[in-house]
Amino acid sequence: MIKKHLMCNGLCFLVVLFLGAIVACSDHVAGGGPSGTEAGNALTARIVDADGAPVAGARAYLRPADYIAGESVDSAYNLTTSADGSLRFDSLPAGNWILEVSNYGDALLHNLLISALDSVVDLGMDTLRSQARVRGSIPTPFASGTRVVVLGTGHSAKPDSLGFFTLDSLPAGSLVIRAVQNAAVTSFTGYANLSPATTTQISPLAPEDDYLLLEDFEDKDSRHRFSALTGQGWWFLSNDSSVTILPAHPTFPIPTEYDSPARGTVIHFSVSAPPLASNPWADCGVQLGVKDATYDLSSVDSLVFWARGVGAVIVTLHIADSDSLGLTPQYDLVLSAEWSRISIPMDSITVPQATDPRALKRKLTSISWVFTQNAEFYLDDVMLVGADRESIWP
Repeated sequence: MIKKHLMCNGLCFLVVLFLGAIVACSDHVAGGGPSGTEAGNALTARIVDADGAPVAGARAYLRPADYIAGESVDSAYNLTTSADGSLRFDSLPAGNWILEVSNYGDALLHNLLISALDSVVDLGMDTLRSQARVRGSIPTPFASGTRVVVLGTGHSAKPDSLGFFTLDSLPAGSLVIRAVQNAAVTSFTGYANLSPATTTQISPLAPEDDYLLLEDFEDKDSRHRFSALTGQGWWFLSNDSSVTILPAHPTFPIPTEYDSPARGTVIHFSVSAPPLASNPWADCGVQLGVKDATYDLSSVDSLVFWARGVGAVIVTLHIADSDSLGLTPQYDLVLSAEWSRISIPMDSITVPQATDPRALKRKLTSISWVFTQNAEFYLDDVMLVGADRESIWP
């Protein structure tokens, strides 16, 4: 299991050296911009409360999307809203930015892309909402001297001796959480979709050096771990009307249960298909992101997961209908009664008539495990080995 693996093996850190002059922080009212940067780009908004009234004096922070809490930042990227709730940042370099605005327990957050010079991004009227909280953990040997940060913001927290942490007073929205040890930014990362006035439990932070942990089922969320980058990415379980799936009414879109200390929470269900049914099937899978949108998995070397059970399963990659030309890459697998780590090279999940197997992986919509006969299935720790996260979910 990944959780156990992380605790038992040495950790590799990616050390990033941040250079820059330390600038004393001060707040500006309504607008401003750093000197010596690309001129022309601007960001504007008008901040209101839940009743639509303008919010004066709210604190607004604009940070690069990869900013680590505690780094120095130009004071022109801090300001307070004016009497009518308006704000304006000028002279912004092109790039990915995160805007956070907060005021007495309410906040908002935007992930922004400024891509051209002499452009103005106008967010219009934007409403503050109640702040949220996120809880998670990191491997315990890693916890000492470590803090976790929300990328692109000033939020950070120190894990306790068991590796558990809580980040408070967060804006609702999609957040990327990273573990940092002293000046070393590690690859241990988590993702959260926060709703206002809620506490969200996320899966333990996982490394992204050699693989992406798509799902470990520990957070009981119905979306995969990277859904914060798309807003979607749902797990699903569907079947032909002749097929019976047990348990019949899971609270999660797919039935999960606690398996063991080594495995933690896993998928578990059984499929019963009548012997005389003409075309029985059951399909358990995960959307890669927004429904019907396509995602490029050509950077993935192998699909890896832990599984056990009885019967056979067809591992299937779903291609967008307009691009599939009737091709559905598949890989046949017979399940073992004991937990096994299964590694399938992506080029092995294919169809005989494919002239370029890798090209089929560039426009995928979902990954699923398909059953056409009686089976019992357990699944845990689904990983994309060799994957480039930014090429899949930019």
